[in-house]
Amino acid sequence: LVRDVMRLCFLMERRYAPFIKWFGTAFAELGCASDLVPVFRLVLEAKSWGERELHLAASYEYVARMHNALDDFASEHTRFQIDLEHLIDGPLRRIEPLLARRPDDWTYVRDFAATIRQRIWDAPHGALERGACHGDLQSLHAHLDDGTMTFYDFDFYGVGYRAYDLAVFPWAARFDDKESIWWPPYLRGYRQERPLNDLDVEFVPIFICARHIWHMGLHAFEAEGWGHGGMGDAYFDRRLDWLRALEADYLS
Repeated sequence: LVRDVMRLCFLMERRYAPFIKWFGTAFAELGCASDLVPVFRLVLEAKSWGERELHLAASYEYVARMHNALDDFASEHTRFQIDLEHLIDGPLRRIEPLLARRPDDWTYVRDFAATIRQRIWDAPHGALERGACHGDLQSLHAHLDDGTMTFYDFDFYGVGYRAYDLAVFPWAARFDDKESIWWPPYLRGYRQERPLNDLDVEFVPIFICARHIWHMGLHAFEAEGWGHGGMGDAYFDRRLDWLRALEADYLS
């Protein structure tokens, strides 16, 4: 998390982030360093996981506060619904043509998505909390300044499942193999600020799987304008490996 925030600061201040040998030295020259370095030291110098978790938990509590603030939010601008069409059906339509040469893999992706879709569809009507959602809540889209956490990048803001909004964080943590470390304190920090029913927590792994389908669909959509060079066999080999890992962890 510290590394992610540091990289984010380079982007925000429009400075080049050097390779690891000079990373810390270059960060110290940023305008935000005087505010953030003391916070990072508290995290990195913690003598136990509990102490480190305490310092990290502040950012997680901000997510809950944001959901509290969004409960009665209304906008004159039309935003999309974070529903099954947005998370699964639309992405599948974009992915299918790209797997035309790999029919067995397309069948696997389609069946994986169908399982996720059915799990969400079968949830008791109205039992999963819905409301305004950031849509992309991960550490790359947060800024800490003098103890104040600010979330930005609301490109995917919409109204939908709050469990999905929560699921984005552990989904992103999987890329660093940190889900089991970061998700429990995240959940505890959230619940300190906002009640969360057990069914929503139960569905977080399901929405982690849905997020992965959505993310593949996002890449397919972007490729329509940028070109499909990055979505060849290597891309789908890697993504299918991740889907199989999700299946083993959450759907078996």
